[in-house]
Amino acid sequence: MAIEMKETLAEDALLKLQVTSATRVHDYWQIRFGDTVLSIYNPVKGDVPNVHDLVDQYVVSITQTASSFGILFSNKIQLEIDLSDDAYSGPEAMHLYSPDSFMIVWQ
Repeated sequence: MAIEMKETLAEDALLKLQVTSATRVHDYWQIRFGDTVLSIYNPVKGDVPNVHDLVDQYVVSITQTASSFGILFSNKIQLEIDLSDDAYSGPEAMHLYSPDSFMIVWQ
């Protein structure tokens, strides 16, 4: 079931989750929180020397504006995903899948 993005859904789904793996797969990011997976297709800004620095970190806050989505982790690394119209290289900016039978798609 795909649902339209609403900030509270993303906060509820991601807040306090712990990263179990983080990788850059070709031209996108994949961050796993156990069975919950966040795939990021739009450009990501942030001071992340090594994507593996996110492993074992917790999501402490989520912020969203019309043009960006921010994730702050417990080690103070912050990712900012560009949601502006010009940032899209495909139909989706991000996709969050949870085994609890829901997904959030940022279009």
